[in-house]
Amino acid sequence: MIEMERVETNSRASTLARPKFLGQEFPSYSESQGNMLHDNLAPRLRLVTIRCLVACALAFAALPVSAMQKDARPALDRKSAADTTVPSTPAEMFKSLNLTAEQKAQFEPVEEERRAAEAGFKKLNGEDLRKAQNDFRKDRRKKIREIFTDQQWSNWTTFWNRQRTGVASKAKAQPAATPARKIDLSKNPIIQSLDNPDLIGRKGFVHVERRDGIWFMVNADGVRFVPTGMNHVGHMHRFAPYNREFWLKQFGSDVFTSSGRIDWKGPGVKRWLERIAKDHKDNGFNTLAFHHPLFMPTEYCNELELYYFGKMKMSHVNAKRAPKMSPDGKYPDVFSPAWIQKLDTYTKNYTARHKDAKYLLGYSFEDLPAYTIHHLEKRITEFEHHPWVIDIISKPGLTRGKQAWIDVLRQQYDSPAKAAEMYELSVSAEISDWDGFGEVTQWGLPKDSKQGFADQSMMNARIVEAYLKAHHDAIRRHDPNHLILGDMIQNQRPQPDWVWNIVRKYVDVIVIQDYDFFTPEHAEKLRHIHSITHKPIINGDHSYGVLRPNMKAVKGVKVESAEAKGREYATYLRGVMNLPFVVGWQTCGYLETWEGTADATGKQQTGFFDPFGNPIREALLQAKAANEQAVHWHEQAGASDNVYSKRRK
Repeated sequence: MIEMERVETNSRASTLARPKFLGQEFPSYSESQGNMLHDNLAPRLRLVTIRCLVACALAFAALPVSAMQKDARPALDRKSAADTTVPSTPAEMFKSLNLTAEQKAQFEPVEEERRAAEAGFKKLNGEDLRKAQNDFRKDRRKKIREIFTDQQWSNWTTFWNRQRTGVASKAKAQPAATPARKIDLSKNPIIQSLDNPDLIGRKGFVHVERRDGIWFMVNADGVRFVPTGMNHVGHMHRFAPYNREFWLKQFGSDVFTSSGRIDWKGPGVKRWLERIAKDHKDNGFNTLAFHHPLFMPTEYCNELELYYFGKMKMSHVNAKRAPKMSPDGKYPDVFSPAWIQKLDTYTKNYTARHKDAKYLLGYSFEDLPAYTIHHLEKRITEFEHHPWVIDIISKPGLTRGKQAWIDVLRQQYDSPAKAAEMYELSVSAEISDWDGFGEVTQWGLPKDSKQGFADQSMMNARIVEAYLKAHHDAIRRHDPNHLILGDMIQNQRPQPDWVWNIVRKYVDVIVIQDYDFFTPEHAEKLRHIHSITHKPIINGDHSYGVLRPNMKAVKGVKVESAEAKGREYATYLRGVMNLPFVVGWQTCGYLETWEGTADATGKQQTGFFDPFGNPIREALLQAKAANEQAVHWHEQAGASDNVYSKRRK
């Protein structure tokens, strides 16, 4: 652990109110001091004070940001910097650097490396510790120097040199100084209130905080929790042919309308949700997981004190659902202004019901989106056009989507003719410039499959970015309070790194689906995602399945008994809680289903309750005990070695 000496001084509070700048409020004076200043100062002194304030304000406003600098980083006026009070705390120092958004993004992974290094230092001592610290500091200085301007680097090094030598700021020094105390940088991060990387979201609502290097979900009241839940609480499981009448007696026939549709606004559905909440909370679960009906009145969860995923799904981008459930049988054109406007209206209406919600975990979108050609839920052995790409680039005219594709071709080929030849366009002889591709609506297979995959991957990246950015921007316009969870992303087959580099920009917490035992290999997959995104992770759907009576086939990682199911649930939860960046897990599922009902996989649903709501105790008791230990386990993340399952798929 790196420790530095810090000298605190007693200084008189400023008697002047401080302005706000970039949303940050400078330390303010006390009300009594302000009243005394206003009532008792002589008119001449008051006039001098006002003149000084005006002069300071003008000087502050005139601080130049040079547009002529080649790297576009902020220039600091040397005279102003010299006259400015030297910061006395890490937070003040960092604020004074006035980093650009690009610099902050570059600095964040450097801070991640610091935290990881400090954790490693705890395991060393003697000469090994000194060497590791020296190597780390040398590398860190080099990286920071590349990020900062000369003036920023000077301010940074001056501050830390003063901290190390115990020299207080001359502008704040007072004769009577308090005794020096040590700063533990692992508990007092350099970045605090200004774009604090240890805080994601807004306090007063569900948000995420990193404390002592461990990410935690924190509720509206400031209490840490681990979101655990059971997926698949919908009507297919509750009102199947074999249990429909049983549950209608429990909830009332008003669950359905006279036409046989579920009355999502009726009292019967509320009674249904109350039973869901009870089954969860009685067994240590606290979250209505991702897989619940789109029209379920989840705002009622705030009364039930059950955390919940908000489901925003205007368009289908799952490989199986897009062609079947989209109105035109196609993927959305996410570049289209009409689609973006429609999404904004949809988001405005949806968030209006949830933006003040205390128990909303965050906003989620699609299940298993087809970001790449290898996530179409089928085996790809040779080149084929990704349907999301081909749906966009086959539209006539120079649409925005077509322009994005032409830009890809510009980067990949020396001329329009070369690009046309690659895709064996019959009109290749007529395409004399890039805009000529605007009228192409039929694209052949590329002559070079490897090159075709490369072109396609670049276009996929532009589509994913446009799709996620549109969602992010719409949500932030209409609800600045809650987290963005985004799509539940398939991680059974790992995504290419470019996916995570895009996703990290537009979501607050990464949500994945990955079915496995908790093994070193599985943990490494999760670490890889975090190493790119630097974001907390939730495994939103994963289960262990046991074939029980009345089942023909069962979903989930196969185990031999309900007892083994419960044991592996506990092992997995203990394992992911040992990773400081994993903040939750929701299992699949709630009620098991029997032969006669099957989902898209053609299998029956595994669960912790039978179709009539009876608990499968051999599994449920172990899951409940694990759920109740989750926060405690996560508080000790990284401290346990023997957390892996002995099983393999």
